Amino acid sequence: MKDTARRFVENETVEVTATQMDRDFAAVKANVEIEGEKAMYKTSWLAGGNMIRWDMIHYDVQLIGGVVLHQGKIAEMATGEGKTLVATLPVYLNALPGKGVHIVTVNDYLAKRDSEWMGVLYEFHGLKVDCIDRHEPNSDARRNAYNADITFGTNNEFGFDYLRDNMNQQPGGNGATGAQLYDR
Repeated sequence: MKDTARRFVENETVEVTATQMDRDFAAVKANVEIEGEKAMYKTSWLAGGNMIRWDMIHYDVQLIGGVVLHQGKIAEMATGEGKTLVATLPVYLNALPGKGVHIVTVNDYLAKRDSEWMGVLYEFHGLKVDCIDRHEPNSDARRNAYNADITFGTNNEFGFDYLRDNMNQQPGGNGATGAQLYDR
């Protein structure tokens, strides 16, 4: 992730051999273009309603914070020390086995923004990213968001989806996530 962040800082676009996932992203994302057999990832994109230019590379102390989080421990960081960037490290590692990672915040703006802001780094590595706060409860889109490799959302939305699923009286479920989510 640190090397990806560095490549995004040092280049206007990052070119890689296109995979099918890159082609799928290019069909719906403005920051990914396909040119022949190459995928071109732009290093500027829209996040939280603002155009951003990627300008962050993990500091060594942030790498240590990522290791601590990956070990399941707590890493305390003050405002402005890069919690969102640090989280990319354990989130990426924990998403690799395909079991799904949930990133929980109390603020729906941050859930949506961070899924767009950090999501590009994850997508560059072939992971699917979504935010449950973008979709209506009990919808197919919301179920698909839960099936992403990395799912952002607010504690309220995760909590109410859990309640909807577990209060469902029908076998197989028809709740927010189809009652299969929490087996992951």
